[in-house]
Amino acid sequence: MKTLSPCDAYTDNQTGEPNAAVNARQKRVNLDYHAKARRLDEHYGCDESQGFKARLNSFGHNGVVLGQVIGAFGEMSDDAKHIADAVATELANEHCSYYSDKKKQDGTVLLPQPAVPILGPDSPPRMGTSPTRPPVPGEHL
Repeated sequence: MKTLSPCDAYTDNQTGEPNAAVNARQKRVNLDYHAKARRLDEHYGCDESQGFKARLNSFGHNGVVLGQVIGAFGEMSDDAKHIADAVATELANEHCSYYSDKKKQDGTVLLPQPAVPILGPDSPPRMGTSPTRPPVPGEHL
């Protein structure tokens, strides 16, 4: 996760595209990671088949590093949205698999739990219920 401060990146980028400054930084993240891997390979004398760059290229789609960038004004780069979508998909799959593992006869599985547990007479009312009123003198409960 990278952040972009309110610097010249905003004024230098005059394309008019939304999120242009953070998307420009996102592209540099990929280039920076590959340059760093190449320098490490040169420093340690690694060959192209087993070095840092080869390992980096084994991840993702042809070794493209997803550079999530959050801008100074809360805007996100396109890669941050891809990662958020991937996380949401994985969590949805996990959630749905939990319910598909339950027995079909157990109808209580899909019922929502109360937001506030019932602890006693002083606990706040649950959603959808009216608060209890004090008893009226002479009223039989």
